[in-house]
Amino acid sequence: MSAEDGVTKRPGAPTERRRASSAPRLYAFGVALVLFFMSWAAIAARPWQPKAAKKVDPRVLALTAREKQLRGEALVLQRKLKRQWALYQQSLELRNGQIAAARLQHEQAVAAAAAAAAAAARASRSTAATSPAIAVSTPAPAPGSSPSPTPPPAPAPTTPKPPPPVVVQLPPEVIVVELPPVTTSSSS
Repeated sequence: MSAEDGVTKRPGAPTERRRASSAPRLYAFGVALVLFFMSWAAIAARPWQPKAAKKVDPRVLALTAREKQLRGEALVLQRKLKRQWALYQQSLELRNGQIAAARLQHEQAVAAAAAAAAAAARASRSTAATSPAIAVSTPAPAPGSSPSPTPPPAPAPTTPKPPPPVVVQLPPEVIVVELPPVTTSSSS
């Protein structure tokens, strides 16, 4: 120990020189440790070898093939369902038209029957009130005498008479029954 330093040193006390030299050693050790693990990871990755194809589980391949098959079947069924729905809509419109025509025809038949019944009732009332039955008696010819000559027929009228009305005999009361609407059920 030199006297030039002017510092007295105690035995067992660390010097500044020791403190300064231990910090770089710790940093160097840490950097070396990080470089070691990075090189280990780089070597474990084996970037120089070509990547091998992954082995695919056959169950996954079977599932993928089944999925494709089901998607194709679903498309076919959707197309078929759309066609059937369009045909059903057309037949429903046709059936609704037939039902409407049948209802109209039924209503017309009921109205015609009611009108005929009313006309028959009026006709029977008018004929009973206006034309009483008249009995004409002609004297019988005497025995042994010749029958009296018949007068000549009256001349025909110039205008033809209209044909007599057609009278339909209906029961005194006509009951009109309204039918429930016709419904169709489509079962396939």
